[in-house]
Amino acid sequence: MRKSAAVLLVVAGTWGTACDQSQSREAERATPAASAVVADKAFASGGGIAMQLDGGSYEVRAAADDRIRVTVNGNAGNARVDVAAAGQHADVNVRDTPHSSFKAVIEVPKATDLTIRLAAGELVLAADLLAGWAADETRPLPQRRDWLDEAADRLADARKRGEPRFVSARGRAAYRKEPDRFDPERLAAVEEAWRARVREWDVRLAEPAGQAIAVLTAQVEPILRALAADLSGGVIQELRPRPGDYAEVFMPSVVDVARERYEELWAGPLDFRHPAGPAPALVSAALAPASRLTAEVEGFPDGYRAIAHLLRPERIWAAWKYPAAGLAYNGLVWCGDHWSWLPKPYRILSADPRR
Repeated sequence: MRKSAAVLLVVAGTWGTACDQSQSREAERATPAASAVVADKAFASGGGIAMQLDGGSYEVRAAADDRIRVTVNGNAGNARVDVAAAGQHADVNVRDTPHSSFKAVIEVPKATDLTIRLAAGELVLAADLLAGWAADETRPLPQRRDWLDEAADRLADARKRGEPRFVSARGRAAYRKEPDRFDPERLAAVEEAWRARVREWDVRLAEPAGQAIAVLTAQVEPILRALAADLSGGVIQELRPRPGDYAEVFMPSVVDVARERYEELWAGPLDFRHPAGPAPALVSAALAPASRLTAEVEGFPDGYRAIAHLLRPERIWAAWKYPAAGLAYNGLVWCGDHWSWLPKPYRILSADPRR
């Protein structure tokens, strides 16, 4: 599967990917210590990176520069990290990780195409690990919801791949101990149970929304009238997304894509036409939590249904019209203590051909 440059990976076995062996490469190898940068290599943005990662917890995120950087935290054991790069392709290999508590952060250039493949059996083990995290009631519910949703996606991927295969000793041992655990019908039943739980949690997360919507509607309508009347652009700038808003509004897999494209959008003038006339503009606003945008919601463009799963379910969005002027806008989202304007997220996110 292909990933953006911001994703949490939980690997129960080894990730494998084909490598081009025809080119000579300079390799960087290190035996990692706890909380240490163990690999740091220049790599031009726009290339492709293949990763083979032994068992552990990995955070892959965008680097601030054009480099591949691996930092190991926690129990490093005898893990080894290899980074090799040539031209527009690089390989990142993490091998011989310990059986528990291995964590690493892998930074890559922002415009990078990551190719990550996992054998079907290893996907099941990774899904089980995520589901175990989701069962921890001491964790925040939105975080548990994300883990369980990802776990269900991994089971769905595993079922598509047919016969379970393993590339780790731990995976093969798990299969010998309980082969029925990997039966496709059983996986389908577990996946559906997990998705049902995710839907239940989405409802719980949205429960306060009904009460909040009335309050937020009364709050946002004066802002929308001020937006219509303000020709200086000051009100629009007050609605510009703050650096932390993207992680509050979007699911982790699209945070970096959303940030990059909205920052580019906000670098120029927004497409906002002021309603004509000296009188205060009449405004009609519709508000809904993202969890309800999977279905048709009056006042919201149909495009929201296609990307609702990429939005944090508890966040409340607003679409509005200036009826007398025949103008309609959308994309205001409540971030807990302020409004942030992220216009037409269905266009911003669908612009990525990998989504």
